[in-house]
Amino acid sequence: MGMVLKIYTMRHCLTCGTTRQVAAEISERCPWLVVELVHLDDPGTTAPPQVFSVPTYVLDGRVVAVGNPYVERLEAIVCQPSAS
Repeated sequence: MGMVLKIYTMRHCLTCGTTRQVAAEISERCPWLVVELVHLDDPGTTAPPQVFSVPTYVLDGRVVAVGNPYVERLEAIVCQPSAS
């Protein structure tokens, strides 16, 4: 199974427009990576304990960014050859 990057957002998040752009770009740069946008204000959705603000980027259960990182920084973390 591939690596999963879950990106936690909410409707009131002022920077989540950028979050969607980052998600789209990282999906293009790392096609083997499963990228999921998780909207915490959707019914039945809860945040894992390590998510205390939005946006939060979680790679396979490990927080890799709080707030929107530069795409190049995120790529260096999630698209390493050892990660594929």
